[in-house]
Amino acid sequence: MILSKNNLKLLFVFGALSIASTAFAEVEVVKTKADTNREVAMTYAQIYVEQKLFDEAETALQLSLKNDGENGSILNFLGLIQLQQKNYSQACYSFQTASIVFQDVQNRIFALYNLADCLHQGGRKKESINVLKDLMHKEEGVSDSAEKALELIDAGIITSGSPLPPYQKRSRGQFRLTGAFSAGFDSNVLLVEEAVAAGTAVKDRGSFYYSPTLQFGFLGRLFDQTFDLRLISAYTGYVASNATSYNNIYNRLDLYLGSNTIRWDLFSDVVLLNSGSFAVYNYDIGLMWQRFKKVDANHVWTYELPVKYQKFILPSSTTTLNDRSGADVQAKLTYRSSWSENESLTLGGALDTQYSVGANYRLSGLAFPISVVLELPGFSSLGLLNTFSGELNGQLYWQSDLNRRDYSYKFGTGLIWPALEGWNIGLDFYYMKNNSNLDAATYSKGVTSFLLSHNFL
Repeated sequence: MILSKNNLKLLFVFGALSIASTAFAEVEVVKTKADTNREVAMTYAQIYVEQKLFDEAETALQLSLKNDGENGSILNFLGLIQLQQKNYSQACYSFQTASIVFQDVQNRIFALYNLADCLHQGGRKKESINVLKDLMHKEEGVSDSAEKALELIDAGIITSGSPLPPYQKRSRGQFRLTGAFSAGFDSNVLLVEEAVAAGTAVKDRGSFYYSPTLQFGFLGRLFDQTFDLRLISAYTGYVASNATSYNNIYNRLDLYLGSNTIRWDLFSDVVLLNSGSFAVYNYDIGLMWQRFKKVDANHVWTYELPVKYQKFILPSSTTTLNDRSGADVQAKLTYRSSWSENESLTLGGALDTQYSVGANYRLSGLAFPISVVLELPGFSSLGLLNTFSGELNGQLYWQSDLNRRDYSYKFGTGLIWPALEGWNIGLDFYYMKNNSNLDAATYSKGVTSFLLSHNFL
């Protein structure tokens, strides 16, 4: 939960009213000295927060608790200040104590949601989910915040360490912005065939590259369903003069709509290639049905059925037989098993059928990807992760005049380090070999990449 100036003012008013409204049966409410002291402490804490003097604000509230005993509003406000400073252990304790001290049901629910938010931001995802599941029943008829938060976590929209949406009856829109920069070396940008590559220097077929990327997202509600809009744009530039024609701009738009079990995705891709000047090389538009099936908290199956139409803008000299434009239908199945907060195994399978305008590119293919993420032994305290990936592919071009058949394999490894809050550093290497009954389609390459990313919102 983002602690804005307006939220703190609202919490201050809410807390003050809560303190002042303690009633006894058929007895007139009388403000005690303790009530007055707490109001003064809340006022001073609010002033300190507005000046970003968080230590002073925390001291004022702690002094109130010491002198006048535990109070739900004071504890909840204290927790929010501690959460703002990323003191997760202390903040979670404050929220948990507030949920016990509060007598009013709505106040108790509010404190419990803050506790779930604190646990989630502090990397204690499973504990956060347990609190939300319990809260979902308590808040029935009052709010649906816990239910919606669980949907977003199950769908992978809210990742571990991220804040939950603000507590409310209907989730307001949330903007997200992520930036990334990658750079590295591709040993065969030109995809020189194997027989020729053996006698060609790496500098004549490979290149260093750099790629800045920006992703914008908006998360909200539409037709009483989760609405997730994502737009990604990336530029890839190659340093070698003989590879600059492969410089490209990639754009992707996804519009997800649905619950945590079934979602629909309207998507589109546009690629601009540097053919003398940047121009559209190909684009597509499609619709995907996606379903998640949880075996338990650590094992999830994902089913996907994307259908799209793709268009390639080819030179006028290209014959109709080689036009790759047309329809593409896929069926994908993914299994993910997580045995810790950061460690997981992902297995997948995909069947792809493409019916293009040109008969030479009508194909059916199978793909079997696998990835493993492990904590690096001896570096678990740093959060350093080791990744391993592999993939087998096969493609049959069933109407090709050359009876083309391809199969390829790819394997790689890398390191991921969440260096600071919202920052990730990565190092990755993969090797790929494509085999074909056509010599011109037989090639291999190795790619080394360095990645730096940051979540701005």
